[in-house]
Amino acid sequence: MDLEATPLDSIAQPRPCVRCSKPCLLWVVGRCADCMADMYFNHPEDYRAFKDDVREEFGTKAIA
Repeated sequence: MDLEATPLDSIAQPRPCVRCSKPCLLWVVGRCADCMADMYFNHPEDYRAFKDDVREEFGTKAIA
């Protein structure tokens, strides 16, 4: 997405989740909130891979 070409007051548009393909507004590294919760509670191996993707995309939080 080109942020310079997108007006700051534009309305958020749904994006498809890469895991379930449902359109969603809350989207982190391709996954919707429902899938994030499902991975956390029911699929720990998928959740670990998701956390690795988040760290790769955003880095890690440094604790001083």
